[in-house]
Amino acid sequence: MQTNYLNEEKYQNTKRKISMVSIIVLAIGLTIGISLIVLGISNKNKLDSKYSEESKKEQIEKIEEDIYTEENKLKSAKKELEEDGIIYSSFADYEDGAAYELKIITDALNPSFNYCSFSEYKNNSITKKYCSLKIELDDIESTNYEFKKKHESFSYIPFFMFGAFAIITTFMISGFIFMITKRREMMAFSAQQVMPIAQEGMVKMAPAVGEVAKEMAPAMSEVGKTMVKEMAPAYKDVAKEITKGIKEGLKDEEK
Repeated sequence: MQTNYLNEEKYQNTKRKISMVSIIVLAIGLTIGISLIVLGISNKNKLDSKYSEESKKEQIEKIEEDIYTEENKLKSAKKELEEDGIIYSSFADYEDGAAYELKIITDALNPSFNYCSFSEYKNNSITKKYCSLKIELDDIESTNYEFKKKHESFSYIPFFMFGAFAIITTFMISGFIFMITKRREMMAFSAQQVMPIAQEGMVKMAPAVGEVAKEMAPAMSEVGKTMVKEMAPAYKDVAKEITKGIKEGLKDEEK
């Protein structure tokens, strides 16, 4: 089955299909790229809100209130132990029971030294919550807070990178596909640029070509005559052989 490919209608239909593919690729790529960038902006805004000065202030106030509550609880527990006759001893250990509890509470409440940085106080069930709040407050007020903000910023940067990459790549691929549909126009444009120059050159060269042809005409005529003279005997011999063959054929028919 033969197919006629040189058909303007088929060409236009194919051109429209390729253009549609280009538009679809562009739409999908832009959707993905823009979605990634929007998601990155959303995460950035959340992080900025989380680490803003206002948020920092609110967190500090909330933690200080919780510390105050836990501190009063520890002071009440300490008072009860002291009323029971328990005496503080810096050498008390786990086996001393109530004496050890008084030591842990007293040391944790000591404002002159941060005992909560030690695992013995951070992991103890009595002072665990109080120490965790103290550590959290110190972390917010220290330079670690800014470091944490910079560290968490890497969570949204990839969204911007991959989003921009998707958009740029999509434009390149879509543009390449779209340019396929414009090859005829581009070739026509190139021809329109070159043809006037070629035509002008031909017009300017025509007189010179005519003069050369005029000068060469006699020489070409002499060459033709010479070739005819030289080939005449050969043509004559060929004609004789043909005539001889015809006569012999006629004789054979008569017999």
